[in-house]
Order: sequence, then structure tokens, then C-alpha cells
Amino acid sequence: MTDSAKLVRPPMRVSDFTATGRKCLERARLEGERRFCNNKTEHVDGALPVVFGDNELLATLLDIRTVHCKHLTKTQRNHATEIYKTEYVKYYRVVEKFEAEVASRKKAAVTAAAEDEVVEVEDNLPVPSRPVYMGITNDNAWSDDEPEEVEEVEDVVHEMSDAQITDIATEVLKNFRTMKIDWRKEFPDAVFPAHPAQLDIFNDLMQLNPGKVYMRLESSDVDRKKYGLISRMAAGSKGCIGFLPAASFCERVNSVAKDVMTDAHTLMCDEALEMLVVLRINRKFMEYMRSKYNSLTQDQFGMTLVELLDDAERTKS
Repeated sequence: MTDSAKLVRPPMRVSDFTATGRKCLERARLEGERRFCNNKTEHVDGALPVVFGDNELLATLLDIRTVHCKHLTKTQRNHATEIYKTEYVKYYRVVEKFEAEVASRKKAAVTAAAEDEVVEVEDNLPVPSRPVYMGITNDNAWSDDEPEEVEEVEDVVHEMSDAQITDIATEVLKNFRTMKIDWRKEFPDAVFPAHPAQLDIFNDLMQLNPGKVYMRLESSDVDRKKYGLISRMAAGSKGCIGFLPAASFCERVNSVAKDVMTDAHTLMCDEALEMLVVLRINRKFMEYMRSKYNSLTQDQFGMTLVELLDDAERTKS
């Protein structure tokens, strides 16, 4: 969009917004409070403090930009470390199971080839950047989605105990925390302040994609002796909160709107679209009403219909 790494954000008076713009701003603020401040209401409070859930505390440790947790209290830092150790063991077990399955498939392919069977062998199968385990349920998570069911991990032969894996997690985190990064060298195209003082986390580092650093760590630590699974956890565990916007309430509303206003229904007015989206997103309520009070729905066509009233009828009603 520009030749700068930072997007241009020109200031604009809220009073100059259209009615739709002001409504969007209000909804954005409410969604922000629902995600970050544990607001359970349908109204913007404006004074609620930011609440750190387990996902966010873990993400703070896994993000190389905030790994020192200077913005947290000592209690929060200790809690974040304990969450990390617990999740590291779970993540290790998932990777362990996956790699055992890969080895089993390779062994079966070699055996079949020895019997003169034609079999395609997948070589160098990587552990995916997003393993099947995407985090445990958490009451403080910043998402309106229902927790996803996680498949049961079949038992595999464990070479190490949970205590041993926890010791490894502690050691690799220590290495990760003490790692020195020259951000200007890592990101030569980024726009940084000329003064060599410490870079600001929010204004200077949050615009960067730390995935580049994690990929370098991955390639330089193939045997996982120094940094373990931290780089992979940053991309595919419950500490990767960057995926949460895709699971937000607003995003789900947009998805439902897309299903309602299809290519064959592009002439629908804004009010009718909003009414149908509300009904569709409350599908369980509609199913309940149809099963219990079908006579009140006046459903004659086997589908949901909306009726728009003109100003006179609306005033009368």
C-alpha cells in the first residue's frame, strides 16, 4: 500500500463519520472489550482493564518480541511459565505421535518395496507447522467460538517421561530468552528509528513478522537441542493468538452474510440482509420455534421469509 512497513493511519474526527461508520466503530470497540477485557455485555464500557487469559500469557512467552514479559507482573510471569511447561509436554506428545506414524508409514513402504510391490514413498515428511493439537479449552480465551473437540491421541511408546520433557522445556526456554537478535539486520527493509536506542515493542517490532526468525531457528537447530519445539509452538499451539480473529463473532457474522446474500440474492436491501443474518446465526432458536410453535412462524414455503414494513406500518406497529 505504501513504501513504508507501517500502514498510513490518517486521523479522522468521529463526528465526520457516517452513521454506518459510527456504528462500525462502536461494534469494533465492543468486540475489542469482549476479546481483551472480558466484557460479557452488549454495551461498550470504556473503562475495563485488559485481561490476560492462558492463551495470551503463553503467546507472550512464545513471541520473541515479548519473551521477557516485562509488561506482566511477577505472578503473571510465573503463571505464564507454568502454562508453557504444561503445553510443551502436550505438544511434544503430539509431535511424537506424528513422527511415529511417519516412521511407521516409511517402514511399511520399504517392506512392501522389498516384496516387489509398487509403492510411492513419501520422503522427508515434515512435522506440520500446525500440528493437530490446537490447545485445550480455556474459559479466558478471546474467542466466541465453542471449544473444538480434539481427537484422542493414540498411545505410542514414550521414550521420555513428562518430567523429563518438562526439564527440556525449561532449558530451551532459557536459551530462547537469552537469544540476542539484531532486528535491523534481520529485517533490513523495515523502517526503524535512526537512534540506536532500544526499539519499542509496539511501535517498531509489532509490524514485523517473527516467522522469519523462527524459521532460522528451526534450520539452525535441527536436532532441537537448543530451542526445542518453541518455534513450532509459536505457529501451531494455543499460544498462537494470531489465528483468533478468524474465529471472532464478527467474522462469523460476515460468513453467515455471505451465505445469505448469494449470487442469486444480490438485490436484497440492507435491512432484509441484517434480519436474515440474525435469524441464520441463531439457527438453534429458529429450529426450536419451528418445532414448538410452528403455527406462529406462518412458514408456508419451508424457508425463512422476512417482511419489510414501510414507515407508516412501522409507526403503527
